Amino acid sequence: MAIKIVTDSTAYLDKEIIEKYDITVIPLTVNYNNKSIKETEIDDSQFYELLEKEGLPTTSQPSPLEIKQGFLKILEEGNDICAIFISANLSGTYSSAVMAKNTSLEKYPAGRIEIFDSRGACMGNVVLHAAQGAANGDDFESIMKNIQEMITKSKFLFVPATLEYLKKGGRIGGAQYLVGSILDIKPILTFKDGQVAVVEKVRNNKKALEKTINFLERDINNIEIEGLTVGHVNCPLEASEIAKILELKLKREVKVKALGPVIGMHVGPGTIGIGYYIS
Repeated sequence: MAIKIVTDSTAYLDKEIIEKYDITVIPLTVNYNNKSIKETEIDDSQFYELLEKEGLPTTSQPSPLEIKQGFLKILEEGNDICAIFISANLSGTYSSAVMAKNTSLEKYPAGRIEIFDSRGACMGNVVLHAAQGAANGDDFESIMKNIQEMITKSKFLFVPATLEYLKKGGRIGGAQYLVGSILDIKPILTFKDGQVAVVEKVRNNKKALEKTINFLERDINNIEIEGLTVGHVNCPLEASEIAKILELKLKREVKVKALGPVIGMHVGPGTIGIGYYIS
């Protein structure tokens, strides 16, 4: 018997990590007109071409049945499950997972499933840490404790290139969008209590990114951090430049990760984020 990790596609894990640790990824869906596409089955550049031509799509969480199918496959092999999902305040995925857990355990009552609300998105560090613990033979209680700690220790700061998509998605009002656009105000955003929150507002994109790096440097001066990653929405060159700046400043490796359609459509192309966790 082993402990298997389950997550959803907004963790944006590299394929190599998914395969190495045998992580089950349940995809969220992007909906255009009458067509639904799994986030994991559409190329990012193709999606952003569609976004420009067709306008903002809708997204939908996986159904309880889809998640149940993933759970049952693991339970059938005699394994237990720790599942980590996008914030319940951002998506109904967590609720679907809870329903899937209950019906799965009706069939396999001896199995064990724990569902975690990540209180954010882009939670690759949390999922990877849990998967490494499972691979190292940690027991169920230890993995649960580590997941809960990682959720509280993880940070993700991001700066959208434009306020347009936050407005379209209902994250900011029309007045805020108008004033912000005229004054070229860029919010530095994070996840707080499971929702998108403003850390600070700065004039122009360059200053906002500089301020974000300052926040990171302040944390590094006071605490040890790990898993430093620059995430981007369809702007790999800009993300790589930020990563190089951080590597020179901090003398450590910085990974670059593409953020997929479900998160990308809400914050918009050109968004840059910095993720890490307190070790």
